[in-house]
Amino acid sequence: MAFRRKEYHKEEKCLNCGYPLVGKFCGECGQKAFLHKDSFLHMAAHFAGDYFHYDSKFWVTIKTLFTKPGVVTLEFNQGKRAKYLNPVQLYIFITTVFFVAAFSVSPSDKNSGSHVSDNSLRDTGITTTVNIEPAASSVNKHADKSEGLAPKEKTLSAYDSVQRSLPPSKRDGYFVSRIRRNSYHHSGDLTEELMHHIPKIFFLLLPLFALWLSLLFRKDKLFYVDHLVFAIHFHSVCFALLLLNILLINIFTNDLFNNVLSAVSIAGIPFYLFFSLRKVYSSGVLSVLIKMILLIFLYLVSFLFSAILLSALYLLYF
Repeated sequence: MAFRRKEYHKEEKCLNCGYPLVGKFCGECGQKAFLHKDSFLHMAAHFAGDYFHYDSKFWVTIKTLFTKPGVVTLEFNQGKRAKYLNPVQLYIFITTVFFVAAFSVSPSDKNSGSHVSDNSLRDTGITTTVNIEPAASSVNKHADKSEGLAPKEKTLSAYDSVQRSLPPSKRDGYFVSRIRRNSYHHSGDLTEELMHHIPKIFFLLLPLFALWLSLLFRKDKLFYVDHLVFAIHFHSVCFALLLLNILLINIFTNDLFNNVLSAVSIAGIPFYLFFSLRKVYSSGVLSVLIKMILLIFLYLVSFLFSAILLSALYLLYF
């Protein structure tokens, strides 16, 4: 049966943008040609349909990411995007939920005997993955009020008074003075404070991860944004896996189970990365393996450098 425009509304053009109507939807803005006053039930049903449409795209994306490594990235870059959630939306949603869950357990939970400590990132094994602990703890030693660069004076005013009493040649230099003065403002554990900045580091390293991919797989002649999509999907999977780890750790209290779960989760990430690279890029098995090792090395070096730089800036200026 042919479409009859007059069944929808009396205008020959879209009421939203004025584009000539051909079919049940406007070819310019997509608005329906059908015009009527919705009932409450119809509006509720429409809302539910829109919600579950988004929900279905999310679960289809997650399911395909985990069961078919690299397929979402490959199809997204090929233009098959309607059934998948936008990569940026996916990354923001997963990382937001992950870091909320990771930092949601309070010290009181730890003291009350809960299995998950107040530093859930450490429990999930993320410190093993990114190795932030050595960088942060090394700086923390200097910020500790009992050793290293920490001042001996108990208050900032006492420290300033002692510095003024010394001859200029004996006073602390600019950087030492900044660290010692700022140490009075860090009443808590510096490592704990720095851990809360990890989301910023990961977000800033996404384009750098894509850059390493573009250099290592330059023979594939892909656009930089294609590598960036791969980076976003890979990081989304990593955070989703660690989020699942957190949830299971909160449910189960068996130390052996949780340790095995964390080890399997961390060990599974390189395998997932390998199969994803094999799917998206045209290199052979050995070539992908070598490039993957280089990629992980460059990424860890970049992360450690960023963590140390953040720690230094934090001590000097915050």
